[in-house]
Amino acid sequence: IYTKSVTGVDEFFNTNIFIRDGQWHHVAVSRKGNNYDVYIDGNLTNTFEKSIDLYNNFSIGNWNGTSIQNSQWIGDLDEIRLWDVVRSQSDIQATMNCELTGNETCLAGYWNFNQGTPAGDNTGLTTLIDLTPNGNDGTLFDFTLADNTSNWVTSGADISGGCSNVMCSVLSVENIDFKDKIENFKVYPNPSHGSVNLEIVNPMQESVLVQIYDSDGRQVYYNIIKDHQILTIEEQVFERNGIYLITVNRGSKVNHKKLVISGLR
Repeated sequence: IYTKSVTGVDEFFNTNIFIRDGQWHHVAVSRKGNNYDVYIDGNLTNTFEKSIDLYNNFSIGNWNGTSIQNSQWIGDLDEIRLWDVVRSQSDIQATMNCELTGNETCLAGYWNFNQGTPAGDNTGLTTLIDLTPNGNDGTLFDFTLADNTSNWVTSGADISGGCSNVMCSVLSVENIDFKDKIENFKVYPNPSHGSVNLEIVNPMQESVLVQIYDSDGRQVYYNIIKDHQILTIEEQVFERNGIYLITVNRGSKVNHKKLVISGLR
């Protein structure tokens, strides 16, 4: 993984695992601030911390830095995805062996390489289509497009069927007033070591939207109720210990509560 720091210095980080074995592997890098997690086939293999200029220096398959010139990828590529949200290990594992549609929330770019005739005459087919609405199509350079090595080829990646239930919802928590606005919205126990009860008094039987977000802004729970209920949120909803934000939307009113989860194993 080649990088260029904000000061212009070329560096590289390895995966800490040998994968030059002639087999297909899934490689993912998840970024939160200056912290990066590297996953190979869904398993965390390395972490590093660095201030990197991704906005002006980002490429896949070729690196043309100042001290490391023309480092080109030798091999096959398939199913390249670019997300605009921090993805957890479970997020990565849930979608690494299935195809997306391109319309998933938080998906910034998706190139599935399902074009051309494998190892056939693809002369002139030099556009790699981005299936997201962003339309960031790629352009192929220096491909012969007429043999079985420098061309569109049959993929051996372990991809089967389409992904289902790809959830991604992001909430900005800046400037939120966490003071309880109504008394009939209760969360207990809080802090919790596992499952949590949400009691919502709804005498008018209006539609009430209940959502829970983790500290990365990802939606981990979603439900709609229309009467007085005590919802039990099971431990499996909470992927890790930390602070969660519960939002309750009723009509024009939006209410928030902080939830602390600790003691998960």
